[in-house]
Amino acid sequence: MTSLVRIASPHVPISVNKAYRNATSKDRVKGRIKTKDYQTWYNAFAWDVKAAMVRQKPILGPYEMYVTIDRMKRHPLADVENYSKVVSDALQTLGVIENDKMCELLQIQWGQAQGGVLIELRPWFKPL
Repeated sequence: MTSLVRIASPHVPISVNKAYRNATSKDRVKGRIKTKDYQTWYNAFAWDVKAAMVRQKPILGPYEMYVTIDRMKRHPLADVENYSKVVSDALQTLGVIENDKMCELLQIQWGQAQGGVLIELRPWFKPL
């Protein structure tokens, strides 16, 4: 039996371009760090995910993911693929997926998502 995880959120993901910044000496860490914009989005999105997962089980192992971001929220210069990484990272952190490196198929598109984002995840079954 195929289990489907469906998450709808009014909180449109932010672009990966706005999610991370280079650390400075005052940050006391090296490399890339999450921005305040990312933290704000993640905190709101996390509540929606937790509510959705009350009656659903996480996906363990390889999976496929379908993401629809509401077309009405599209910025004129936005590249849709820049949104997939923040979604995958958040779903991993929240325990919906085991590890985002296990994604076998990803489809991301602009469409109708009730002003936010709609995410569907399914276990990956290798075709015969």
